[in-house]
Amino acid sequence: MTPILPGNPEPNIKIQNDEREALRVLLIEDSPSDALLIKRALERSRRHSFQVRHVTKIAEAESYLDLDPVDVIVLDLALADSQKDNTLLWMLKQNHPVVVTTGNEDDATVGEAFRHGAQDYLVKGGFSEREVVRCVLYALERTKAQKEVLLYKYNLERIVQDRLHEILVQQPPPDNPTE
Repeated sequence: MTPILPGNPEPNIKIQNDEREALRVLLIEDSPSDALLIKRALERSRRHSFQVRHVTKIAEAESYLDLDPVDVIVLDLALADSQKDNTLLWMLKQNHPVVVTTGNEDDATVGEAFRHGAQDYLVKGGFSEREVVRCVLYALERTKAQKEVLLYKYNLERIVQDRLHEILVQQPPPDNPTE
């Protein structure tokens, strides 16, 4: 991974096999101005191509996810059609990396979002275009790494189980002292 240096405005991460293919982002944001800022930040990226689909409600997001695949979700925690707790529970059900947006940098809210599966967060009004791109790309990378670790763990457990089975099968039965 290339470090972010002053002369390197965006992280240079290869997320997919064909870098020309756009990363599909579902933006769930009910504030038109915040949605515009996030969408514009992603679309202005020089190193990565993003296809941003914007919806304003969880119900619209569910309908969209049923029809079209996405690579990452950017989710406002304070949607008008959903209480924060319901939004967090909805987030738990997603099989996509999620970057949450919040109106404040409240540690409890951010921590709760991470416990519900968020990969990163943005504080509204306090992020740069570079930070939006970084959060989306790093969320994808973190999710990929987590899946690789889970797969590695699963494979190790299978190897241990198979080896244990081989050892147990090769063991002669214990001698019966009563014979």
